[in-house]
Amino acid sequence: MVNIGDRAPDFSLSDTSGKKHKLSDYRGKRILLSLQKFAGCPVCLYNLDRLKEQSDYLRNRGILVICIFSSPPDAVARWVDGQVKTPFLLLGDPKFKVYDLYGAEYSVRGIWEPTVWCVKNFGSLKKLGVKPVSPGKNTLRKMRLKPADFLIDEEGQVVDVHYAEKFSDAISFERIDAFVPENMKCTCDSKDCLSSQCRKNYKEIQENSFIFGMDD
Repeated sequence: MVNIGDRAPDFSLSDTSGKKHKLSDYRGKRILLSLQKFAGCPVCLYNLDRLKEQSDYLRNRGILVICIFSSPPDAVARWVDGQVKTPFLLLGDPKFKVYDLYGAEYSVRGIWEPTVWCVKNFGSLKKLGVKPVSPGKNTLRKMRLKPADFLIDEEGQVVDVHYAEKFSDAISFERIDAFVPENMKCTCDSKDCLSSQCRKNYKEIQENSFIFGMDD
């Protein structure tokens, strides 16, 4: 498990075009590193679509989003980039190297909970064009994976960690927004601004965050 204050473990993975990327290549940038399940996971794609809505705000404030899936890069290109068309850096880790390096957690609930969640959210998934797909090889391990998110500063130090309790859990936008440098925080006071600092209505913040939990 990686903790706040640790040096972010370095790694090298390929993107959807086959290009290799090392985490250390981006030293000097603030990074949101997101470990997802597998490329065709409908819940992951749904959460990623929500995060995409915040992409301009994050990019304009110097935060690079790196998303890793436990699938080969070609599967990531086909199912993730093909459906969500995300502007983020997408990497494939079919051998679970980064998941092991960052202490990804597993749960048997991850096998049946996504099915229940998909049934409950079928309408929203259909509207987004997200289609469930088989995990492929290492099915049980991929299904049992729980997502994790890490905020990494310019020096490569981990400043916030979120290991999901539920398969659909993700780090809150408020925690990501707190990662934005003070001199770059938005003060526009617009209701459409994605900065939590500018939101006047807490209900609106919750409705637009990308945490989609499931009732116990």
